[in-house]
Amino acid sequence: MRVSEANSEDLAGYFQLLSEEGSDVTNLRKLGLPVTLKDYEEKKTNLPTWLHILVALEGKEVIGASTLTGAQNLKLEDAAIIADLRVTSGHRRSGVGSELMRATLDHAKTHGIVRAVAIVSEMNIAGVRLFQKFGFKAYGVLKDFYDEGENAINFEKYLA
Repeated sequence: MRVSEANSEDLAGYFQLLSEEGSDVTNLRKLGLPVTLKDYEEKKTNLPTWLHILVALEGKEVIGASTLTGAQNLKLEDAAIIADLRVTSGHRRSGVGSELMRATLDHAKTHGIVRAVAIVSEMNIAGVRLFQKFGFKAYGVLKDFYDEGENAINFEKYLA
């Protein structure tokens, strides 16, 4: 398995991963980011901020991905939002999420980001634990953030 920034060949697999059953793309939509390949093609020159998509590949198959975007809309010029991090259902609990998180944080540091922020559903226990494992600290709760009335936890990490 390897993690790299998505190229044009990886995008179809990335958007397929976003459409996987049970998938929630609320964060991406609320940030105005694309959630389908067609949406991406229409928005790519007109996105509200910069966007980096990292993919975990097994051969040519996308088995996980993270979406990193600018946080200027939150008045956080030196920060990035980990808008999404997900792994295919068949590859969960195998270290793919940790490798994606490690690569995402390294990518952010390489691009001069000093603070990473994320929003995670309080019901997503695996997601909450992953962010905590990598030293993210909770700093607030967004009540009824998700359509189902779920709360979201705001996480942040200062990158050294």
